[in-house]
Amino acid sequence: MWRLDMWQRFLIICLLCALANGCSQQIKPEASAERIANSDENSSIELLVAAVRSDPTKKPLLARALMKGSIFIIPDPHAPSIVPLKFDRNEYSFIPVFSDAKTFNEEAYGTGFENRAIPVDTNVFASILKGDEIVILNPGHRPAIEFTASELKVLIDSSRLRAP
Repeated sequence: MWRLDMWQRFLIICLLCALANGCSQQIKPEASAERIANSDENSSIELLVAAVRSDPTKKPLLARALMKGSIFIIPDPHAPSIVPLKFDRNEYSFIPVFSDAKTFNEEAYGTGFENRAIPVDTNVFASILKGDEIVILNPGHRPAIEFTASELKVLIDSSRLRAP
């Protein structure tokens, strides 16, 4: 019988939850991705995720909206400071990030990770990244939306330059 470690069980449960939920959301035709990206509503991330799934060229808009405030990460319990926990895939490792606590808890249901995600300011998150990591937004939802750490850091750095 196969023995799965805790991380593998977490990823399998996330995938099963995503399949059970259907993961498809509709966007109102009159709602442009640019207008959604500039809004401050929590639901704007969900709408942008749906927009990116149907049109991957909208990915920078999603990244900008995501990096405006806080994201949720799973802290590495073995690290001396707050560091996001990395998960291993077959060919590479990735950092899961979540748009909000509700999404995290839905994806983590039954894994023992429920309510363990913490909000992290995106400036702090960007300072932790080295530039070569893969960051996956709401990894239990499919298709997954992946970013490189360097893509996200550029957005943080450019927003700092524009700030008064």
